[in-house]
Amino acid sequence: MLGGSLLLKVPRMAELAFDLVMEILAKVPVKDLLRFRCVCKSWRSLFQDERFIRMHTTHAPSTFLLSACWPRIHHRALVLTKVAG
Repeated sequence: MLGGSLLLKVPRMAELAFDLVMEILAKVPVKDLLRFRCVCKSWRSLFQDERFIRMHTTHAPSTFLLSACWPRIHHRALVLTKVAG
């Protein structure tokens, strides 16, 4: 489902529901996504997934860019950058 970042075994209906959630969240402004990281572990993992980040950059009506970086093997970060324009 998400390139191996979420290793959950879920029924087909749950997959459909998660795909729908992913589509909706891809349209949410970055500032709100940063708050939503605390909702659940699967959302936190989703926001760090490269596929979701690419989807978000094409759908979200925002002047912010959300990107993930891993400067060290055990440290993950979400970077919020204001884009001029």
